[in-house]
Order: sequence, then C-alpha cells, then structure tokens
Amino acid sequence: MDYDYYNGRQSGLATKRNVLYVAALRSCATMAQSEAIDDEDAAQAYLSQANRTAESINKHLFNHETGHYMITTVRSIGFQQETHAWLLNTGIAPEPIKAPLLQKLNALFTGTHNNSPTQFSSETLDVPRTISPITSTFHILACLQAGDVASAEHILRSVWAPMCDKSSPHFTGTTWEFMNPDGTPFEDQFCSYAQLFSVGPTAIMSRFVLGVEPITPGYKTFLIAPRFYMDGVSWAEGRVPTPVGEPITVRWEMCDDGWKLWCKTPSGLKGVVRVPSAVWARRKSLKVKGVLSEGDPEGGEIRIGGVGGETDIEIRF
Repeated sequence: MDYDYYNGRQSGLATKRNVLYVAALRSCATMAQSEAIDDEDAAQAYLSQANRTAESINKHLFNHETGHYMITTVRSIGFQQETHAWLLNTGIAPEPIKAPLLQKLNALFTGTHNNSPTQFSSETLDVPRTISPITSTFHILACLQAGDVASAEHILRSVWAPMCDKSSPHFTGTTWEFMNPDGTPFEDQFCSYAQLFSVGPTAIMSRFVLGVEPITPGYKTFLIAPRFYMDGVSWAEGRVPTPVGEPITVRWEMCDDGWKLWCKTPSGLKGVVRVPSAVWARRKSLKVKGVLSEGDPEGGEIRIGGVGGETDIEIRF
C-alpha cells in the first residue's frame, strides 16, 4: 500500500519506490565520501547499484506507447504526479524525454478550481481527484530544474493561495494535507489541516528566491544564486544556518537602474555569488565591495568567503 492510503494497492514493480531507492543510494554515496566516513569503495558500490536500478527503471517501467512511466507494472493506466516529478528531479529520465515528460506533468493543471495540479491524471483508475501540496512541492522543483519558472510560480500560487486566504471559512493558519479540485480541504478521517510536510515552499524560497544552497556538505562550499523570479517580488532577505554556528546572511534588491546584493558569511566557508542571468545580460557596470570591476567574471560568478565577513555587489544597467 502507498502512504497515500486511498491510492489503493500497488502490486508489481513500482516506479516511485525504485526512483526513491536510487535517490537514497546516491545520498548514501555522498555520505560515504564525506570526511567523517571516507569510504570510497562503499560509495562506488552504492552508485553502481543506483545506476543499475535507474537503467532497469527505464527498461521495464517506461511505456513507449503513452510516453510516460507506469505507476507499477500492474497499474499501467494513468499518470502520477509524484513519480514523474521525482524522475525529473533525480535525472533518471533520459534527456530526450525530459521536455515531453514535463509537458505531461504540467497537463495536470487542468480541471481544478484555478488550474492547480492534481496528483493523478483523469484516466487514472481507482483514485479520487485530489491536489497534494506535498507532491506539488516536487513538481515545483522539477519545473525549476528545467528552467520553467512560470509553471513553478503557477503551482506555488494556485496550490497555497487557498490555504492562505483568511476570508475562507476553511482558513486554519496552517497548511493542509490534501485539497479537493474546488480548492477546499479534502475532508476525510486521515486528512490533516496542519500538515508539516506541506510547507515545501519554505525551503524552495530559501534556496531559489533568496538563493542560498550548499554545494558540499556542511556548507563548506556554497552557492548564492537567486533564480526564482516571482511576479511582484523585488527583494529578499534571510539567514541560513550553518554547522559552524554562524549563518549565511543574504539581502538582494532589484531596482529600476540595477541590482544589489549584500551578504555576510562565516569564516572558513567558501562560496560563489552567481548573478541572475537576466541581470547579468543588462549590466553596464559591476562593483564588488565598492570597487569598480574592470573585467567580467565568467558566467557572472563572483567568489566570496574563506575569511568570512561582508561582501556587497552592485550592478548598474
């Protein structure tokens, strides 16, 4: 049975479970390669098993007639949101089919109160038509990975707006586990009105709007790269905790005549600020710590950190 109990029994080879198995193996490989464990043989064994499993997923679970992956080898009719979001996020889906898969994933937008994506396509057998904030989070990540920012913002606003509507009789001040196609809570004995797993946009906004994410474990190397441009959002500010005890603090602002970023980083951590491509394309001048830059950093990447302290970057159009 699936953790979404109403999805019914899923006998046969299940795509989603094997995709999650690949993700888990890759994470174990990363841990095995860390300084604390330092076991390259174990890491390679995990990666080898992950690669074999990924190959088997593509061989046995992709339906060439429909152009998407089956829920299981027994449940071959229907399209599942969560499974395909994970296939895209993990890179298991081969490059030639990524764009078509994302189109099929975004086709789940239709037929709901404000075109929110449903968990399953309309032809999927024996499941109710529901919207899941939990699985929609992974759908947003798949869109962002593909550079489809408009669809990512659409999902964010359409799924979470009903929960944030204070005038709604269903407003709880918390996030719901499931929603009906009409935007109301999916009222059932196991549906939570305060589901902690439905707060995915919190992490998404920290990583893609504020723009801070680790490159190596413990933020020993990190990236500051705002790249989720939401309509009406012209600035962001926040602090991201790190294992060294001090946070990475970032503030950026878009103005009519340019773009500014200020950050403060702990000593010992090394990072890169990647100027948004839309900003970099319009630049006429660049200042780093108040000094006019004579050369152009490749790809708009400016290295910071190591000794800690503050850095400010200013671009004029």
